[in-house]
Parts: sequence; structure tokens; C-alpha cells
Amino acid sequence: MTQQDWSRDLTLRIGQNIKKVRGRKKLSAQKLADGCEAAGMVIPRDVIANVENGRREAISIAEIIVIAAVLGVSPITLIYPPDQASTPVMTPAGDSQLTWEALKAFTGESNTPGTEGSDSDLLNSLRTLQSREDTVRYWLRQESHQREAELDPSEQNAASLAPEMHDRALQAVRTCLFTRQSIELFAGPSAAPPIATDLANIYAELGEVPS
Repeated sequence: MTQQDWSRDLTLRIGQNIKKVRGRKKLSAQKLADGCEAAGMVIPRDVIANVENGRREAISIAEIIVIAAVLGVSPITLIYPPDQASTPVMTPAGDSQLTWEALKAFTGESNTPGTEGSDSDLLNSLRTLQSREDTVRYWLRQESHQREAELDPSEQNAASLAPEMHDRALQAVRTCLFTRQSIELFAGPSAAPPIATDLANIYAELGEVPS
């Protein structure tokens, strides 16, 4: 098998997945083309039809991203769909692997031969940071709800739980800071995402100023 064979096979599978999602969304090829143009990239209806029917040998990353956005799915859904996890696919080397394994390699969740092992570690750290920041948001929401409830006259004499919830949010932020520092030490200062606006104030309480 040549690289060209693999490229054609990949493009054909992507085209079939586009057609499948488009059918599920009840979107015509013309509507998809119109949506792509509205999104800022001209992909004519006949190009979409050629990709779907295997008459086009390649499709660009930019085209996949725009088509996925118009279809309302993630780009990986068109390349290695999770619902086809057990389906064998061709590798560039001519071997066969399950879609699930190809998906994990594509997203950096597993390491492919000849690549560094840092990608999956970094992705796991970034996911951990996201999860921990979601925990901070949870406690901030609980604090806000508690303060609103305490405005009720019937709650005036009850001990306030809001400070305890704020303390829990601060504890969660400390774990976020540790994770951010680990990411920056591991992959450099630009690897950790910027502090989100909704978390800026509580990060600032620990002396962390959003960049």
C-alpha cells in the first residue's frame, strides 16, 4: 500500500462520515455548502459530493474543521468517529488498527511509535486542570446560591455557610495552581491556558494575576 492509497482511504472514510452526519442532521449538500461559505470558507456542493462519494483524493484540515462546525460536531467525529470504535482502519504504514486506537493516537491520548511520550501526559494534565477549575466553579456557585438564600428574612438568624463554601473554592484553586505550575514546568509557560475571566477574582485572592 502506498501513501496515496492510505490518503484516499482516509478521505473516503471522512466523506462517508460527513454524509452520515449530514443525513442525521437532515441537511442537504447545498445547505452544508452554504453553511461553509457563511462560516468563511467556500466549499462548493460538488466538492462535498465528490468527497462523500470517494471521487476526491484528499481533504484539508481546514475543510474538515469548517464542515464539522457547520454540522455541529467535533472534527474527530468525521475522522475517527467514536461510534465506530471497533471498526478496523488503515494506518499510513499499511497496517490495520481499530478506530479507537487511531482516535487515541490522533488526540495524543496514546503514544504512537517514534513519538515522544509527553503529549499524552500533557493532555492528561490539561484535563485535570479543567476538572479542578470546574470544581472551583461549583463551589463559587454554591456560595452564590447560599448568599442569595440568606437574604430571606427567615434565614437571618441562621449561621452563614457561605464563608465555608468560599474556603472550599480557595482550596480547589490551590490544587489548580499546583497543576498549572506542573504544566508550565513540564511544557513551558505558554502551555497552561489563560485564567478564565470567571475565575480571575478567586485566583487573585491567592496572588495569581491573570495574564
